[in-house]
Amino acid sequence: MVEDKDGQQEAAIETSEQPDRGAVLARWEGKEHDEFSRGTWWYIIAGLVVLAILLFAYFDNNPLLAAIVVLAIFTFAISEYRGADTRAVEITEDGILVGTDFHPYETIRNFFIIYQPPQVKMLYFDPKRIYRPLTGVHLENQNPNNIREILLQYLPEDIEREEEPTSDFWGRLLKF
Repeated sequence: MVEDKDGQQEAAIETSEQPDRGAVLARWEGKEHDEFSRGTWWYIIAGLVVLAILLFAYFDNNPLLAAIVVLAIFTFAISEYRGADTRAVEITEDGILVGTDFHPYETIRNFFIIYQPPQVKMLYFDPKRIYRPLTGVHLENQNPNNIREILLQYLPEDIEREEEPTSDFWGRLLKF
């Protein structure tokens, strides 16, 4: 409800029209991030590593390191509690829609696909702006060749990238 200048309440009219982003060329739903099965030993080792870092911060008289570690633990715990959201991915004539974030082709430098099933099935695109991070999208059950053919109509492919980014590799290896 919205009040007008006379104090009368009027129903707010919401428009849920989506902006025209061209025809949808491919659409699927994928997880926001990987979900890992962690055993008891993983939590024991992680707890010991965190304890060692906190002890180091104490003996080094470094409260900032301790605060960063505690914030990282809270962030990790909240992320684990919340779980991975499923988000829609659409490749359209005007850009790529990932969840609610639209990336026009004009803002994307290039793309590359890393397909090493069953562990890695990812589409990455590199924004032109330096402060924007590399964006990765799970391909789920999509045919990577079809996705590649669609994107080649609008973006160059970075064929020199044959491995997943190091941060993704270590995150998967350490089950983060």
